[in-house]
Formats: sequence, structure tokens, C-alpha cells
Amino acid sequence: MDFFEVILNNKFYNSFIPSTMSEEEVESLLASAQVSPHLSGEQNYCFVVVQEERNKDEILKALPSKEKASNAAIILALLVRQEDDEDDTAIVDALMATYQVALAAIALGWGYNLLLDFDRTTVRQLIKAPVEYQIIALVPIGKPSGEGYRGKMRKMDELAYKETFGVQFGFSSKD
Repeated sequence: MDFFEVILNNKFYNSFIPSTMSEEEVESLLASAQVSPHLSGEQNYCFVVVQEERNKDEILKALPSKEKASNAAIILALLVRQEDDEDDTAIVDALMATYQVALAAIALGWGYNLLLDFDRTTVRQLIKAPVEYQIIALVPIGKPSGEGYRGKMRKMDELAYKETFGVQFGFSSKD
């Protein structure tokens, strides 16, 4: 799949088909995060990869909407260590790395979701996250079931302006 096909196939999925991810695929996803550009002097984020069924089932209990991660091959927990509460650089870096993981997953034929609503205390205990790390998101990755969704897209003439606010490019919008 070429890069623009990956971008055009980028959607969130609320359900997955039961599947197993190979260690090579997991390594490829994590390598995409490792090489992600970052603004901080160091990568102040990490991922905990949850693959074992019993652990994924425990994470499902921490979600208000369990179907959004059911049957995922893996669930990534995104952890960030912020050195300064006023500086969101580490969070931005972590989200950039997560996005690279998502694009890599799509290129490998997987789908994903980004979950922000979950019981962080339960997940923290399950993955044994140190207290200095915030658990920012859960990212279930699996074989997509259904069409997926992007959310409502703005028209191109409302999304970007030329030189000054309100001056349109005249580009056509994508569906």
C-alpha cells in the first residue's frame, strides 16, 4: 500500500475480527514509534503491549464501551512521563509516535482505535505502570470489522486558508 493509500484508509474502528499479530508485526509497529521525530531532548513516552487474552479481557473491564477493543490482536497502553506539568511537549511527542504506529498498522493491513475514556487506575494496576507515568490512551489494533469512521470532516474551504484567515484556496473537498 503506498503512503497516500494508507492516509486515505486511515479510520477508527469500533470492532475487530479475532486475529493474532506476529512478533515481527509488533516489532514493526514499535519500530515506527521509535523513529518518530520528537521535540523533547528524549523520548519521554513508552508503550505497554498487551497481547495475552486474559490481560486484554481485564482491560476491557476498564472501558465503558467494551466493543471498541473486543477482539483486538493487541492493545497498546501509551504512557508519558512529563518533566514539567506546564510543558505538553512529551504528550505531543507521544501522540506523534502513536500516529506513526497507527499509520504503520494500516500499511500492514490492521485497523485501530484511539481510546481516551477508561478507568486509568485499573489499567495502571494491570500493566504495573510507575506512578511517574501518565496513561494517556489505549490503542486497540486488530483486523477491522465494518467500515470504520473518521468523524465529521470539514470542507476544504473551511479547513485551510491562503495567507490570511478566510481566503480560500478553491481546492475540492475529499469525501
